[in-house]
Amino acid sequence: MNTILIDIDGICFDPLPRLDRCKKEDGSIDWGRAFSNSEVIQDPMLPNASAKVLFIVRLLTNKYRSINVYYLTGRSTQCREATLSVMGTMNFARCQEHAILMREDKDIRPDAVIKAEHIQQLTEDTIIAAIDDDYNGTLGPMYASKNIPHYKSLDSYIVYLTQEERI
Repeated sequence: MNTILIDIDGICFDPLPRLDRCKKEDGSIDWGRAFSNSEVIQDPMLPNASAKVLFIVRLLTNKYRSINVYYLTGRSTQCREATLSVMGTMNFARCQEHAILMREDKDIRPDAVIKAEHIQQLTEDTIIAAIDDDYNGTLGPMYASKNIPHYKSLDSYIVYLTQEERI
C-alpha cells in the first residue's frame, strides 16, 4: 500500500508556545509536562493544516486509488489521548489511533532513531513521502538513507504534487 508519513509538531500544530510554557528555570524543557495531555491539547493548529492534509490525501487517492496516512511524531504516548482528541476535533484526514506512531513514554532517544524504527515496522507499505519539518537537521539524512522523499512543509509537498500533475 502506498503510504505517506506526516509529522505532527511543526507540520500540523505549533508546539512552540507549549515548549516555552514548559521551560525550567535553567532553560531546559520539562518533557514530562510538555507531553502532558493538558499541555498538548493547547497547541494551536497551523493555518489550514487539516485542509492541506485532506487535499494531499485527495490528490494521492486520485493518483494511487488508495493511500495510507501515518502521523509519525516524536510526541510521547503519554499524550496520545490529547493528540487523538485534538486531531479528531480539527478533522485531520484518516486520524485513527493506529495511524499515530509515537515514541514510548520515557524514551528519550533522538527523533531520527524513533522514527526510523517505526518506518522499519511498515514493511508492507511503500512510503512515497515524508512531510517533516526536521527542526534539528537529523531527519532529512535518515529519510534519504531509506530512499523516502522528504518535504519540510505541507505546502512544499502540495507544490510538488500539483506540478507533477501538469507534467
